[in-house]
Amino acid sequence: MNCTVRTMKISRFIALAVMVFLCVDFSHSQRGKEGDVTISGNTTVNTFTYLTANASVGATSISVNNNTMVGGAFGFPLDAGDLIMIVQMQGATMDINTWPVVGWGGNYTVPDDYLTGTFGANPHYWGQVTSYGEAGKFERVEVLSVSGTGTINLNCQLTKNFISSGHVQVIRIPRYNNLTIPAGNSITTTDWDGDNGGVVAIEVNGTLTIDGTITATANGFRGGALDPLDSYTAGGAPTSIRVLGSFDHLEGSEKGEGIGGYHTEYDALFSRWGIGAPANAGGGGG
Repeated sequence: MNCTVRTMKISRFIALAVMVFLCVDFSHSQRGKEGDVTISGNTTVNTFTYLTANASVGATSISVNNNTMVGGAFGFPLDAGDLIMIVQMQGATMDINTWPVVGWGGNYTVPDDYLTGTFGANPHYWGQVTSYGEAGKFERVEVLSVSGTGTINLNCQLTKNFISSGHVQVIRIPRYNNLTIPAGNSITTTDWDGDNGGVVAIEVNGTLTIDGTITATANGFRGGALDPLDSYTAGGAPTSIRVLGSFDHLEGSEKGEGIGGYHTEYDALFSRWGIGAPANAGGGGG
């Protein structure tokens, strides 16, 4: 198994990438073990689980929610010679200053510049990425064995750190010899649910023929709900300027999901609602 590492930056508008790996043969790997396959229909080939503990550089095992990973292209449990991809979906930190809430009881948040420069001068600073952390990092590694129901042992040491609180998913990758996707047929994926999904990953040792499609369109990060609390009672004129971030749903619509998080992370920053855009996600309406 080739233990190379690649780093992915998740784009502003496409939450999750479609990844296709065309790989050469190595003597100890089991490339092509799924054989020659022709896709029929709209097919999800991957299965998913997620990390339950941090995984550090040099580790030769990872702890996951469930190491069986049956489904998709696989009618049998994860085993030696299978290929997985570990990818951290979130974990970036953002320019969001919560002092107005925690300091004097305001119902809104601001960028740091509001408190260190001219208040109100640079609202677009709100939510800018201050550190990507481990967000977007991914690594492919071959399975050595599984232990119990929650451990996957690896053939290679990890060369990246993964922080489980950053929603790190583990994807089982089918290892095709030759793969054909006829016209009118496709490989797709399940919707991202905060733990799993939203990614297509395959390995083809021989020839990949695509007359159909490989797509993860609309399977990625989730949008904000228009009005999940069914309030529609925000005061003020329709043209009034709303706050950048707030814990109060009366101050704007809900923000979309991105590499900085979603409900849990935004709630911790008192900023689930409002017009500010967090990292690569979209802000809510006013």
